[in-house]
Amino acid sequence: MAVPTIVSQDGKHGLLAVLDDEGSSFTVRVEKVKNDDLGEFCEKIIQRARIMESLHGEDNLVAPDVRIMPVTYGANGERSRDFKSTIQQMQQCEFEDFPLEPRTCLEYLKAVGEIAESCYGQHLAWVQQSRIPEGDRAIFEDEVLSRIIDTAIKYDALNVCNLACMEMLVRRKQLLAEAHVGNPSAPSYEASDYFMGMRYRPGGGIVVPSLSEHVSRRMHEDSQILKEKRKLK
Repeated sequence: MAVPTIVSQDGKHGLLAVLDDEGSSFTVRVEKVKNDDLGEFCEKIIQRARIMESLHGEDNLVAPDVRIMPVTYGANGERSRDFKSTIQQMQQCEFEDFPLEPRTCLEYLKAVGEIAESCYGQHLAWVQQSRIPEGDRAIFEDEVLSRIIDTAIKYDALNVCNLACMEMLVRRKQLLAEAHVGNPSAPSYEASDYFMGMRYRPGGGIVVPSLSEHVSRRMHEDSQILKEKRKLK
């Protein structure tokens, strides 16, 4: 890029004419800042940009990406976020078209943070306390899901509570836990459709959700009628 030239200057502020590598010219606003104040100055510029709103055009608002969080680094210089403190900083944003309701990710992670240092730590405690038979496939699945969630938070710095894909992972972990509550040796996954928010039945069969709800409601009504008849007899 060519060296910029000052077009006009007024105290600390000025306009610079800049030529890019292709020879196109454009003008940018500049401000005189001390080296020690450069970091704070740049942060203010970013904050101003986020709250600015254009009077024209369709894409007229600059907003932060609610799916990510700032990257932080540990004492050894490697990128890492603390699990517990990150969970407390997360903010759930409402989306009109979020594909899974109710949203459970943030509430689940806060519960994990109360009893463990990470999802993997909670996984180890669950395996020990739930008395799941050694070698059960659910142990390995839950471990993988736990490591994925931990990595997404601690290394990737993702605001997982605003990601539909992470909501699905968290729901799967909850389904595994619920399936082994009654009998750890013979888990029951009969409620998996509800846990995972599936719209259609596995195996290729299709049942529209509204029809399933209608049938369930009518069966409940019939059951109540039969119950009242038995009482009358």
